[in-house]
Amino acid sequence: MKPSILSVLCLGAFTVACSKSEPIQTEYTDASDVPSPSDDIDEIPLDELQEEDENREEGNANDDGGSGDGGTPEPEPTITYDFDTENSLIYVQVFKDNDAWLSGMAHNHVIRADGYSGQVEYNLDDLSACRVAFELSVNQLQVDEPGMRDFVGYTQPLADDDRATIRENMLDTNQLNAASYSTISFESTECSGDGGAVADLNVTGTMRVRGTDATLSPEVNITVYQGKLYAQATFDVEHASFGMTPYSFLGGAVRNDDPLRFTLDIVANAN
Repeated sequence: MKPSILSVLCLGAFTVACSKSEPIQTEYTDASDVPSPSDDIDEIPLDELQEEDENREEGNANDDGGSGDGGTPEPEPTITYDFDTENSLIYVQVFKDNDAWLSGMAHNHVIRADGYSGQVEYNLDDLSACRVAFELSVNQLQVDEPGMRDFVGYTQPLADDDRATIRENMLDTNQLNAASYSTISFESTECSGDGGAVADLNVTGTMRVRGTDATLSPEVNITVYQGKLYAQATFDVEHASFGMTPYSFLGGAVRNDDPLRFTLDIVANAN
C-alpha cells in the first residue's frame, strides 16, 4: 500500500520516527506540557551575576598586572553539568516549500528529541575548559506531537494515524537510516566569547547525522546560577551539510525547503 501524500511530506528531510520496538518515553499532548527552562531565567538576578563577572574579571586583571592589594584570586573550578532531560528541550523544525504547486497539502513539521543525554563542562574564567556534548536516539525522536505543534505555533494538528505513517517511513534507509545510524551527536571543539556566569558564546563543534559530520558554530546563551547551567541556542543548517536534500514528491509539486532549524533550551545540574 502506498503512503498518503501527508505521510511522505518529510521524507528526505531531517525527520525521524520511533522504532516499533522502542516505546515512546514521553508524549506532549498540550503546549503546557513542554518544558521551557529559559523562562526560569526571568527569576534570576542577572544584573548581580553580571556585576560579579565584572568584579572577578577586574580582580583577575589586577593580579595579572601585578597591581591591586597583593591578594591572589582563587581560581574558578571547572564544573561538569549534566543535562536535566526531563526539564530540557531539543527539537528541529522542517519547513515546507511554499512555492511548490501543492504546498497547500503540505505541513511544516517539528521533531523533538526524547531519550538523550548531554554534559557541559564550564569554567567561569577559562573558556579553554569549555566542552559541550550530547547524544540522542534516532529511534526515540518524536514527530509532530500536538503539544509541540502548538508550542512552535503550528495551528493545525495531525491525526495520529498520519503521524504513525510518517514515523514508519522516516526510519527508512533513504532517510535517517536508523538501522545503520541509531544516534545523532554533537561534540564541541572550541568555545569563544566573553565567558562568565552570563555569557554569549560561539560553540564550535561537530554534529553527526546519519554518519555525516558537519562543523557548526552556533551562538549559545549561557547563564550559571546556584548549581544550574542554562543554555539556549537556535541555529539553521542546510540539508546538504548532512549529505541530504530536501524531499521532493510528485515532480516537485510537494517538497521541503532549507534550512533545518535546531533549537536547544537546556538546563543542566552540577554534579
